[in-house]
Parts: sequence; structure tokens; C-alpha cells
Amino acid sequence: MKKTIRITAATIAAFLAISASAQLSNNITAIYGNGNNSNGWSTASNGTLQLALRAKDRTTGATPWSVGNVYTFAIGTAPGSPTKALWNWDFSITTTPDTVHTPSVFVGVYRLSFDTDPTAADNWHTVNPITYWGDNSFGYGDTAAGAGVEPPLPTSDYTVVQNSQNIMFSYFGGDPNVAGTYDFRLDAYQGVDALGHLGSPIASTTIRVIVGDGGTGFAPVPEPSTYGIIGAVALVGIVLIRRRKQAASA
Repeated sequence: MKKTIRITAATIAAFLAISASAQLSNNITAIYGNGNNSNGWSTASNGTLQLALRAKDRTTGATPWSVGNVYTFAIGTAPGSPTKALWNWDFSITTTPDTVHTPSVFVGVYRLSFDTDPTAADNWHTVNPITYWGDNSFGYGDTAAGAGVEPPLPTSDYTVVQNSQNIMFSYFGGDPNVAGTYDFRLDAYQGVDALGHLGSPIASTTIRVIVGDGGTGFAPVPEPSTYGIIGAVALVGIVLIRRRKQAASA
């Protein structure tokens, strides 16, 4: 049964406005892991806040970005890593991009959504990226590559948080040998009210990862101007939803 979700014109307009600023960046220092480059991030900014997502080859570090924030990879596992898909997806939240070490990473509320179903059906999960993973890397605008620190620590003391994930990790349960399409989005809101409702949207960025031939029955990648409408639906706060994607021929 389809459900009707009522969204105000103001909310849609807000998402359209913040989505319009999404762009490619090759200048975000990866403070997690070792040997990660700064290239190929799909970003959105609002003031000093910067949200970023990307997908990269685990071995070469290549970030095959194309228009529409689409990244394309072959099927299969990473060489020498049979328990990891060929590619990772990464996120970054920066609240103060310069060298000011004023604690602010918890200013606002963040939600990261990912589709774990590679087929024409979606299986969306939405989490708080600040707290969901226990191995996030935290730092500041001037933290060197690979020099982020991990919990346990007072995470609110930092202005940058990042992590790198793989579809073969247990919570995702992906199969690297299946062609498919995965969508990811990162949103920021102005806090939560007394009833638990998310505040006004601040920034939003979205990426799509195509593996192999991408599977069948998928809708075309949305134009940037339509991301805001898609993002507005996220305001309902659904943690786990299933829906059908519109067929490309529809």
C-alpha cells in the first residue's frame, strides 16, 4: 500500500536551495586510515559547515566521479581482501574548515542514509553518523592526513568527523559479486524540537554508486535540482523503509 506524505512548500524550497550548492571537491583531507587521498568528494556547504560523500577504489584510491555525483566500479572484491568489496564509501562532516579548534562537531543534527539493496527495490537505513560507528576519526580543519583520533574520547571537542565503510561490513550485508546500484545521502538539520522532530534542513549531499552494469529497472540518476525533493521525504524520520524504484522506462 502506498502512503501519502505531506511536505510543506517551505520545506521543499529549503531542500532545493541547499542542494543547489552541491559540488565536487578534491581538497578534503582524509584524516582516517593511511594513504587516503583528498579527491573526488561530492560536497554541500552552508556557511562553515561542509558535508561530503564519495566512493573510492580500495586499492588504487581512484574516485571515478561523473556528473550527478555518480561513481562506477566493477563487481568483485578488493585484491588481497576477499572480505571487502572493491570499493568503499566515505563520509566527512566539517563544521569549521579552518584551523580554529572551537568544539562544534555536534552543532546541528546529522543523518546518513544508505540503500543496502542493489536491486530495483530499496532498503533504506538512516543513522546518526556521529555515533553509529565506534571507529570514526575525529580532528580539526588542520589535522593531517591519517592523523584523526578515534573513540573513546570526548568527541564533542572536535570539528571534523570522517569514516570509510564497505558494503561487506556486517551491518550492510552487501554482495560484491552482484551488479547493482546503491544510493547514499548525508543531511544536516538545525537541531531537534521537544517532540523529536528534525529542525530546518541546513545542507544535504547525495551520491549514487553503480556496480557492474548497475542491475536493471533503475530510474535515471536525478538531476541536482531534484535532490531537494527527495531529501524532503527524509524529514519523516523513517529509520527503515522499503519502497520500489521507478523503472527507467516508466
